[in-house]
Amino acid sequence: MRGHRKRVLVTGGADFWLRTSAMPLIQKGYDVLCVDNFFHRPRATTSPPYRQSNFEFSRHDVTFPL
Repeated sequence: MRGHRKRVLVTGGADFWLRTSAMPLIQKGYDVLCVDNFFHRPRATTSPPYRQSNFEFSRHDVTFPL
């Protein structure tokens, strides 16, 4: 599958994981889907999603199917 980027799902990725796990993958060119349900913190206290063409953020509880 030449020419296809790998896709990565980062769960609980609104703040700490976005900076430590998702951002390096974004910079390497992976397609990253980051989901978080904001159960442990309000959305207003999180970092804003990065504006990259290979990054997507979704508010979602992973205990339910995507």
